[in-house]
Amino acid sequence: MLSLEKQRPKSSSSEEAQAVISWVVSGNVDHEKVIEKFGCDRIDESLIARVERLTASAGAAYYLSSSKKRRAYSKTKIAPLWGVWIQRKLFSEREDVSGLLMASKICGERSGLAEEGIDYARRSLGNECVQLDGAARLVLGIALTESSRASATETERVARLSEGMQALESADITDPRVLHRLALENTGERKLDSALAYAKHALKLGAESDLEVWLLLARVLSAQKRFSDA
Repeated sequence: MLSLEKQRPKSSSSEEAQAVISWVVSGNVDHEKVIEKFGCDRIDESLIARVERLTASAGAAYYLSSSKKRRAYSKTKIAPLWGVWIQRKLFSEREDVSGLLMASKICGERSGLAEEGIDYARRSLGNECVQLDGAARLVLGIALTESSRASATETERVARLSEGMQALESADITDPRVLHRLALENTGERKLDSALAYAKHALKLGAESDLEVWLLLARVLSAQKRFSDA
């Protein structure tokens, strides 16, 4: 009797070499087979023109064209941030709190767009929905504290950090993400007792499975020379 291994049909070397799933693309990809398998549309001039029209940016042509052009364009100071472009287009007609928060988060990940991210977060404050207002204060606090690290002067850094901490402290204090961020910032400022209290509180409120909180707690305990507890 033949084993299951022997009965299994052999796949070609090209099929074994390539992997195309939602978030991973590797190997020698046969684009023709991918288009046929997934029913994708080809990137042609009409699609590039449509994206440029919707995003109001000619940079889309570089991003959608050859990989060589894409790599060259990605090295410029203004990266092709699709989400921000689309949100800017929408904001010209109507501002949406969820969109403002999303744009703020995207901008916060790019040092060159930090100020724009802070502006989006500020514009999302004062919402009647408590959850959205709390989320806005969290995003603003993160944006301000992150940007404080790139401040040109110590005075500017302290002012930006202070404003960011106030935003975090006025957010939903029962949110483990807020507590984690407060613990992180207090650790950076060497306020270890406050950092320890925030980290422990975050764990009590549901962050037990968050490895980053546990690592931060160990870091604080080590800084306090409580090595056995760490």
